Amino acid sequence: MTGFPDDVRSWDSLAESFAKTHSTLALCFPGYSTEQPVTIPRWGFAFDEVVAMLRATIVAHFGERKIVLVGHDWGSYVCFLYVNRYRDSIDKFVTLDVGLYAPKDMTLASNLLDVGYKGTLALAFVFRAIGVPVLGILAVALYPWKFLGPCPYETKVPPRVKDWFKKPDLGLCYPYFNLFAGVFTNTFPVPKLSNVPTLFLYGKNKRIMFHSSAFLMALDKADNSKHIAYDCGHFMQSQVPGPVADAVADFIKPS
Repeated sequence: MTGFPDDVRSWDSLAESFAKTHSTLALCFPGYSTEQPVTIPRWGFAFDEVVAMLRATIVAHFGERKIVLVGHDWGSYVCFLYVNRYRDSIDKFVTLDVGLYAPKDMTLASNLLDVGYKGTLALAFVFRAIGVPVLGILAVALYPWKFLGPCPYETKVPPRVKDWFKKPDLGLCYPYFNLFAGVFTNTFPVPKLSNVPTLFLYGKNKRIMFHSSAFLMALDKADNSKHIAYDCGHFMQSQVPGPVADAVADFIKPS
């Protein structure tokens, strides 16, 4: 499952590597697909709704068989929630570039960067919701992504990501709105590391990391879990698809 503002094309290279050996299903957030448009509600889809939709889609395609779940970005967050709720349906879990972390795990500078760009996207969504999308477009356009963005060193990004920054669809920003709404109302679902074998792959070339050192140490202590760092940015499935595919293949092969 992809994240913001990505669609299923992000998985093309990775899925191709497993086409002959596995049945794969590429997914994105509701409303993100250009091939199967879904109307995004005024205030977006809640995270619980997204998890429920993910569950329904997986069961419709795979029944009750155990699966390997792979997520990236916000897709990783939703997959963490899914693993927590449906642990017995998951064989192994792979998360790309987003692990578990909290503000207390980050430096002040990293927290300011994190809140800055996420808050901008959340505000842009609110402007869309209250009927003044032009202000949201201005907020996105005026934010100094090159100097204060979390991932300024991307050498390649998926096509949907490139298209979004050329012509932002503010409706896609609803995960950021739900993040702040959840924090302010103390209802934000906080995932935990489960006992499902977990592979965490991440890029080193970013301004901030979307994981904590405690998360890496927990993986080191867990059975059949591991983490690998790559010399790339956030969209690693586009920048180093070969090494990512090799790592995933090695991780999911039968013991």
